[in-house]
Amino acid sequence: MARRSTSGSGDSGGRVKAGPKPMLPGALNPLGTDIAVLVVSYRSASQVEDLVGDLCQSPQAAFLHLSIVDNSLDAAEADRLSRVVGDHASRFAECILTVASANEGYAAGNNLAYSALRGQRLGMVFVMNPDIRLPKCDFADALAAAGRSDAVVVADEERESGEILSGIGALSLLSGRSSAPRRGVMRHLYREYPKGHFFGVTQRLWDRGSGLDERFFLYCEEVDLVLRHGLPASQLHVSSGFRVIHTGGLTTGSAR
Repeated sequence: MARRSTSGSGDSGGRVKAGPKPMLPGALNPLGTDIAVLVVSYRSASQVEDLVGDLCQSPQAAFLHLSIVDNSLDAAEADRLSRVVGDHASRFAECILTVASANEGYAAGNNLAYSALRGQRLGMVFVMNPDIRLPKCDFADALAAAGRSDAVVVADEERESGEILSGIGALSLLSGRSSAPRRGVMRHLYREYPKGHFFGVTQRLWDRGSGLDERFFLYCEEVDLVLRHGLPASQLHVSSGFRVIHTGGLTTGSAR
């Protein structure tokens, strides 16, 4: 895994911390109310800034541990992300930028982001691509689902055209191709999985599998997560707490 440096204004470790957190209203997740949000950027600082702005509006913002990894290998891009972290740090429980010394891929980047949180006790760990927007971002339903079981939380995906797609994909066990979820008698020939641009798992499930498999550089790490843990379709929870607008195509970076 790539070595890292942390960036931001805060203690000597580069951690940026907010002030005292208010109590989260409503039922508390028995696993803990704090939530990790992992974001891997590759030349996507502008999109990361938009996403961070959306997360600031969450009712649970004070409980979010936001960990961003920059895979761009570009000093100017790292500086832009450092400013994003510094400008928004006070809204979160924690906000960290990790500058990777090598681009070892999306799975490794998310694992690096998680390791930067240094053993925090968390209710859930969310993976979010820079190419999504979250005009609605309420984690209460997700926390409740996680409290009942090791639910994998997803949300329906809205494209810029207005088309609504499922946040769940289906892998054919015969052809290895992905498609929309299947129903009916053929369903047993598919394994459903959370789409990789937005999903959340309990911390204990993340830790049990040591995060994402770093042998997958860019695609299929979320499919592997389901297969490794033997997660049934019934364990995928489509949350009503989020509105996810997915522009697509920015996992590897795109100029705006």
